Amino acid sequence: MPVPSASKFLVLTANLSFSLHWQPDNRHIMLPFALALLLVCGAAQVPQSPSPCPIVFTNDSSVGPDGPWWYILQGVDWPPKPMKMIPTQAEISMIVNKSACDLHDNCPSSDDLWEPTSDSWRINNGSEKASADVGASAAGPEASELLGLEGSGQYIMNRMTIYRGADANGKTQVNNLDKSAIILSNNYSITYPGGASYTLSIGFFSLSSLSENITWTAQNGKSMTAMKILPRAYHNGFIPSESYSLHVGSVFPNITGSLILGGYDKSRCLGEPIVTQGDSFMLTDIGLNVSSGDSVFKGLPSGTQNGLLRSSDSNNTAMSIGVGSGFPYLYLPRSTCDAIAEYLPVTYNEDFDLYFWNTDDEAFEQIVTSPHHLTFTFNDNNLAPQTIKVPFALLNLTLDQPLTDSPTPYFPCRPTKVVEGGIEPRLGRAFLQAAFMAKKGNTKFLAQAPGPAFDGESVENIFPDTDDLEPTDGAASWEDTWKGHLKDVTSKAGSNGTEVGGTSDPQSSESSDNGISGGAIAGIVVGVIVGVALVLGLILWQVRRRKKSHSTDEQQQQQQSPGEEEPKTVYAHYATPDGPHSPPQYNYSIGHDNGQKPVQEIHEAEATSPEPVEMDANQDPKELPAEEARDPVR
Repeated sequence: MPVPSASKFLVLTANLSFSLHWQPDNRHIMLPFALALLLVCGAAQVPQSPSPCPIVFTNDSSVGPDGPWWYILQGVDWPPKPMKMIPTQAEISMIVNKSACDLHDNCPSSDDLWEPTSDSWRINNGSEKASADVGASAAGPEASELLGLEGSGQYIMNRMTIYRGADANGKTQVNNLDKSAIILSNNYSITYPGGASYTLSIGFFSLSSLSENITWTAQNGKSMTAMKILPRAYHNGFIPSESYSLHVGSVFPNITGSLILGGYDKSRCLGEPIVTQGDSFMLTDIGLNVSSGDSVFKGLPSGTQNGLLRSSDSNNTAMSIGVGSGFPYLYLPRSTCDAIAEYLPVTYNEDFDLYFWNTDDEAFEQIVTSPHHLTFTFNDNNLAPQTIKVPFALLNLTLDQPLTDSPTPYFPCRPTKVVEGGIEPRLGRAFLQAAFMAKKGNTKFLAQAPGPAFDGESVENIFPDTDDLEPTDGAASWEDTWKGHLKDVTSKAGSNGTEVGGTSDPQSSESSDNGISGGAIAGIVVGVIVGVALVLGLILWQVRRRKKSHSTDEQQQQQQSPGEEEPKTVYAHYATPDGPHSPPQYNYSIGHDNGQKPVQEIHEAEATSPEPVEMDANQDPKELPAEEARDPVR
């Protein structure tokens, strides 16, 4: 069992306090101070016993001109300087010197970068203990080839502050890891084949534990040795083993990441993990599939295609493949990337050695918002093969400034030359958005991770003798964790032999391939019923109208004098409905539609004499009474 070095720190602090201040005249003052200092330091740094250490991913901002990606925020130096970092399996952690971005205009951000100016750095002669410049290979043998990393940095020794259960801005328990091995990036940059590049502004948080120490020659000629973060945390008694678990999550759609030192979150492990010894897994196949709804894969109406894992010398093959979060893409043989791209609306771009999504193609949006996904099948020590699903919703990433002038969606398959004894293919961060990974010593675990609707956190220990990990107790399937976020495609006949259409909620998109659907039948029945009701209503209305008209005629005939004519119904004519001569607003009889029959009818008045009579010219003209001068039409 490792002895917590923090206890030595407490003893040293107490001895120092008493030796400096324990005088007869101030004992009553310094004794409470020393005891308080011991209590504060003990409570802040050391848990009561080794326990899993959750490290929180941010979920309110993201990083990366090739992402976006979530990151963690950890402290470096003393007082601790919060630094943005991405978890990685690299041999050593990396921080970025502020001068790297001050001197380059292609740095995405200069926020939260470190400067070698603190008092503790000067007091500890940090610059003298730093190494001479080292190249990109110091970050790992694959960094220069897979990342395209260039530039220089230095090995340094400094304090790393681990925040348990919160980031550097939260109030939580901390673990101080003194004399941690770190690479300081002075101008590391990532360059693409076409010449586009950017200067690193995000650090790397190393999860490596294969060897505990890093050794280098300092500028003063002395040999310096510093310990890696994970072994240091274990030897200080902070975590139960040199182990970790990781699910990097996703920015779009929002899946908060999970990183736990010395333990794992069962809710991120949906099934029995695939187990391997060493850093590589045996990948046996890659395929395409659609969990529900219709397929919009090009030329693939069935939605299923296996056998896409290919190498340059064979159509179908199995290969050893690494899995890690330090690299962003799916690094696969070109023949494999091309085989996948054949069914997608993408175009290969040689300047970035990536595949750009054709966003004008209707199938693009349908594929990245529906249950279309890639399947990765692994051999589990000669047991039944296990498959991990990665929805295309997580494979719609974006290149942005300073790499491109405007956001450019891309499919993250990077063609990689597979050479015997050389760099092996690798599944990077893009894959770990949908996969759970854990490691203890030389044993590595890999399992399906959930979508956005995962269960609540359930943290378990990983002890030195742990051989397997238990999956989540929840009954939710992978498909269940994506409900409400991925919607089925409802197809209609499209061009080029491809079925295209809109998307619908899987719970309301039941369809049938044999005849008319149930929804269509229900609509027809309702339409027929409404039509019959309208016809019957019209017939009844006509009958009632005729009866009423006949009754009115009889009453009028009884009231009329012999020789009088029947009154005529007259409807006025107006210019426009809203003009100055608009018709009056009538109230309409119940049972009549607007415009059918007003409550009061307008009648034409009868003349008092059936024949016109000429007035006597000798008579003086007279003004008619007001009542007789009215317009006869009212």
